[in-house]
Amino acid sequence: MDYYFWARQAGRWYRIVGVIDRGGFGDVYQCSIVSEFGLLSQSHVAVKVLREVGDTENLRRFWREVSTQRRLRHPNLLSVLDFNLHHDPPYFVMPLMKETLARRLAKMGAVNQVFRAKPALEQVILPLSLAVGYLHSNGIYHIDIKPANIFFDFHGVAKLGDLGICHPNFPLHPTLTWAGIGTRGYTAPETLQRGIASAQSDIYSMGIVFGEMITGRILPLWWWQDQANWPSTQHPRSCHTAVNQLLVNMTHPDPASRYPSVSELVRDIKTVARGYLPSMPAYQPQAPQLASPGLMRLLAMAMSERPRPRG
Repeated sequence: MDYYFWARQAGRWYRIVGVIDRGGFGDVYQCSIVSEFGLLSQSHVAVKVLREVGDTENLRRFWREVSTQRRLRHPNLLSVLDFNLHHDPPYFVMPLMKETLARRLAKMGAVNQVFRAKPALEQVILPLSLAVGYLHSNGIYHIDIKPANIFFDFHGVAKLGDLGICHPNFPLHPTLTWAGIGTRGYTAPETLQRGIASAQSDIYSMGIVFGEMITGRILPLWWWQDQANWPSTQHPRSCHTAVNQLLVNMTHPDPASRYPSVSELVRDIKTVARGYLPSMPAYQPQAPQLASPGLMRLLAMAMSERPRPRG
């Protein structure tokens, strides 16, 4: 039996096609857009639905996510196309994405692959940093940056989503009202332990994501004290030692030892990706391989046996 969400626009509904994901407090469905006359579009959308309507905190998070994504416009942030908070259950509509970074990492991990540092920086971390910098300029900390909240559209563009626990930036009191919010392993230690949110806490999370992309695992605290953890040690052909320092400056447990702003992080990302990494062997043009001696002899014989033109 088909299930429909009725839209605020009269004579328009969203019909569930399949389940995309089931999150902590909401489910996401792939839906088609229909009217009383049939399909309005061949393209599908993603509809996020609040699961526990009676939970006041979840409802507040849901509304925060809708209102924040509606008023912000950035090419690397997920946008809200429509919403209906009076529907039972409430929902909002987003563009349909191809996959999350978490899913891509899982597929790569299954075949023992990781991202190389240059494409990881240029295709994911740099656009992600631009989106986070935009959030900060609008007085918002994301707090929950992790692979499950990073999406790729069907053109491969990275986009940051899930602003359900984002926090307004109050310059005099940049703290949350409770500790322990976020995702262990990705959220900054000061946020998990003391409820402190800042530009540095988002930078920390981006660093952990970057580290996982190029090493295949979540980096532990003080990871650089063991040289075996250095990306340049694990991938000497594709990772310059400058990548190690970039990661240290992003993931240091002490916020004061991280980049003071996303703009400075973006500057160093560009320097590393465009200045240091292109010289690494993995990114050098490969010379064409010569045929084996045996194959060369066969080719020579074949050429000698070709019929000659008659004079």
